[in-house]
Amino acid sequence: MKFHVKTSIIIVSAILLTAFGSMSFAQTKTIIEPKAENFVFFVDNSGSMGFDYKAMEMNKSQAASDLLVAISKDLPVMDASFGVYTYAPFEKYLLAGTPGGKRLQAAFESIPVKFAIFDRQTPMGPDLKTLDSSLSRLKDRIRVIVVTDGEANRGQDPVEVLEGIYNKYGDRICFYFISLAQTPEEKALVSRMSGVNPCSSVTEASLLAQDADRKTFIENIFYETKKVEAKPTPEPKAEPKPAMKIPAIEKVQFEFDTSRITPKYAEELKKAAKIINNHPDKQVVVKGHTCNMGPEEYNMKLSEKRAQEVAKFLKEQGVDKQRVKIKAYGEKKPKYDNNTREGRALNRMVEIEIQ
Repeated sequence: MKFHVKTSIIIVSAILLTAFGSMSFAQTKTIIEPKAENFVFFVDNSGSMGFDYKAMEMNKSQAASDLLVAISKDLPVMDASFGVYTYAPFEKYLLAGTPGGKRLQAAFESIPVKFAIFDRQTPMGPDLKTLDSSLSRLKDRIRVIVVTDGEANRGQDPVEVLEGIYNKYGDRICFYFISLAQTPEEKALVSRMSGVNPCSSVTEASLLAQDADRKTFIENIFYETKKVEAKPTPEPKAEPKPAMKIPAIEKVQFEFDTSRITPKYAEELKKAAKIINNHPDKQVVVKGHTCNMGPEEYNMKLSEKRAQEVAKFLKEQGVDKQRVKIKAYGEKKPKYDNNTREGRALNRMVEIEIQ
């Protein structure tokens, strides 16, 4: 009996191993998914920010600058737009809706950390109203990161202004506070502001000086990671014969907010150049496109730059520059749905046509 039991176990094990061995496990990859399409920083630059922040043994403006620069360095590349503003005085350092986070660090470093302390009051409420005019241009979800020491001593109560903004935008918007408040009165105001909507939160600025806490803050506010199935790279299409009529050549895709040609598309462009050179009597039109993230004027320039990079590459492969014509469309002629993340990714492209 014991012998038969062991034999059965061995047979079953062999069957299971054979079954698992025949299975093909799908490969996955981790992607970064932003928690909003737009992130805007609103930084206190009033006179009180020139006073000492005891928790970090430096003045509050310098502490805020150091922390924001650290956040900009730790942020991963995301399919989202950014903006940087100060209040008291209200100044623009990065226009809301600017795609990608590459200019965040420079914007934060441009905010003054030395200034006159006295006779520089804090109209936080009125400046929030001014910020609203920039936010109103943005599409989809908005997250505003407010750096404040809890001072607001001129104009309308900022809590009332925040209530009006939440009523205007609904679930599209949420405010998060990085607090340098030290007195009970300052802490009370920050608490009142963060209590306007359940989505809001407050983080003590001193905590963000710690790498682990800053990482947690960034993940909580800005993004989440997801595992998705990695689709296999399709087999390259067979190169058309020169005698065939070629209405168009496959498009070149670009990463978010860049005109860099990736190695994959560099190889495709080399093949495209051979096809073009096999039709010396034809003209080549290079059409640049973008998605609709960011200002329209910026996207027009980016699409032109993408088209120029592709045209330059083709010329380097021997295509006569007199045959190449560039057209830039920016976000004006999307081929795919800009209301979806997948559609926006596909719209970041250059088309190459033989006419």
